[in-house]
Amino acid sequence: ERSVFLTGVLYLGPLFLILSILNTIAISYGATAALPFGTIVELFFVLVVANIPLLAFGGVIGHRFRSKFQAPSATKRIPREIPPSAWYRKTPGQMFLGGLLPVSAIVLELHSFYASLWGYKILTLSGILFVTFIILVILVAMLSVALTYIQLTMEDHEWWWRYALQISAHNMHSRLSIWHRLARALS
Repeated sequence: ERSVFLTGVLYLGPLFLILSILNTIAISYGATAALPFGTIVELFFVLVVANIPLLAFGGVIGHRFRSKFQAPSATKRIPREIPPSAWYRKTPGQMFLGGLLPVSAIVLELHSFYASLWGYKILTLSGILFVTFIILVILVAMLSVALTYIQLTMEDHEWWWRYALQISAHNMHSRLSIWHRLARALS
């Protein structure tokens, strides 16, 4: 019961709050993208009529068909010593690979996007930007699975920290690329 309530509040609450704040800002600027009050009421009505009963139904089904947790393998109280690994299996090496490969796959499209963003040329094919984004998402997902598999084969019990850092490495590489291009453009 509590988890169903928290799912409804912690997902839909911030979503509705952000929508309300952005719409209020759009109305204050007189933007044409601002939603009228009637549309917001209709969206809230659809939310109440559709999502809340489905959330309750999913909670009831999950509660009725739950099973007792059984660990998939035997666990030990004391973690095993992790043997020393090669440079590419350590956190900095995996962060470097996890960030470099996606950025290098989309660097040409990023160059066109940054050039159009700073007014050097006009971005003519915005659909290609979407395709590049899809390629980036697929590549980051595949890399995170592969690099996490490398950690799990070493029986590293702290794999989740490296997983989080591998995912954020693409963001760090992209930001460094943006700052590099901005510094080069300003000088």
